[in-house]
Amino acid sequence: MVELRTKVKIVSRKLIKPAAPTPPHPKSYKTSSIDQLAPPAYVPFILYYDANVDKNEVDERIKRLEKSLSEILTLYYPLAGRYIKDKQLVDFTTQ
Repeated sequence: MVELRTKVKIVSRKLIKPAAPTPPHPKSYKTSSIDQLAPPAYVPFILYYDANVDKNEVDERIKRLEKSLSEILTLYYPLAGRYIKDKQLVDFTTQ
């Protein structure tokens, strides 16, 4: 069986913040015992787009993706934190 591998090169990273203020919440969230025992759930997928488009169209797609993520983070604000593996908590103070 032939194994296909795709190389991915990260060209930039960007912090996306919630679009609106989130409700008051603690500065961190300790994960539950069940969360700590569960194996990591990694869903590998890549979104592919046509490479034969002009830069303005690519920029517009990026803006739409950033806007939609920013809007959903308002509803699921704990996902806007950073997971601190050695402390097993989600930190909201670094945003």
